[in-house]
Order: sequence, then C-alpha cells, then structure tokens
Amino acid sequence: MKIFLSNILLFLFVFSFSFAQEEHNQPSNKAMERIQQIRKIKLIEVLDLDEGTAEKFFFKDNQNGKKFEMLRREIDIITNELDKSLREGQQNDIRKKSDIMFNKMTELMTVHIDRLKSAKQILPEEKFAKYLVFESKFRKEIEMFLIRKEKRFERKRERR
Repeated sequence: MKIFLSNILLFLFVFSFSFAQEEHNQPSNKAMERIQQIRKIKLIEVLDLDEGTAEKFFFKDNQNGKKFEMLRREIDIITNELDKSLREGQQNDIRKKSDIMFNKMTELMTVHIDRLKSAKQILPEEKFAKYLVFESKFRKEIEMFLIRKEKRFERKRERR
C-alpha cells in the first residue's frame, strides 16, 4: 500500500511540475525542489533509516546536492554560451568555453562520486545497495515521464 501511495504521489508531483516550467525543456526551481522533496520522502521509505542515520545521511546528501545543482546551473550557462559561439563561428571562444565546460563537467562528476562515497560511509552495505538501485530507478522514472510528456507535446504540435 505504501508503495502504491508513494507512486501516486510521485505521479501527481511530477505531473504538477510539468505545468510550472520556465522554458519548454527546463523545469522551474520550484519543480526541482518538489522533485527533491519526493526523492527524500521515497528515500526515507526505501531505506527505513533510524533518526540519527537519516540526519547524517540527508545532511551530507544536501551538502553535495547543493554543490551538484550549482555546478549544473553553471554548466547550463556555459552550454548556452558555447552554443552561441558555435553558431557565430567564434573560434577563440569555442576552445576557451569548451575547456571551461570540460572542467566544470569534471567537477560535477567529482561531486557525484563524493555523494556516493558519503552515502557508502554512512549507510550499511544493504541499505547502500538499496540507495544505488533507488537513485537509478528514480532518475529513470523522471526521464520516462519527461519523454512521455515531450511526445504528447509533439503530437499536439503536429495536430495544429
């Protein structure tokens, strides 16, 4: 019953953020916050953590999550700048911005690895395994929802 209820909550949550988008393919900050809240609720359910472990786990996870989101936003900005340089044929900027983007993406991967290492240190082996499975499945659920949404949007556009 809990799983059914959490899946319904996830669906309603993801569905609700689909209407609150700043740009067509980029969810708003509010939507991202909601996704993180749902992720946290589902993680608590899946991992069944005691209070002390949950506090430690989410403190570290939030620290790394903030760093991850900051870098992701920086990468988004650099991506737009690099795209503009490519369209305008600005060869000097292309190399410089490519190097910057490469370095930021490397930093992003390092933060992601740190997030996993922190979880591995805090969680017992079986709960860490559940965490890894959860992260992969949760990401796929969000991706599949967005793909289905995109297909519906394209079908509506074709009908016009």
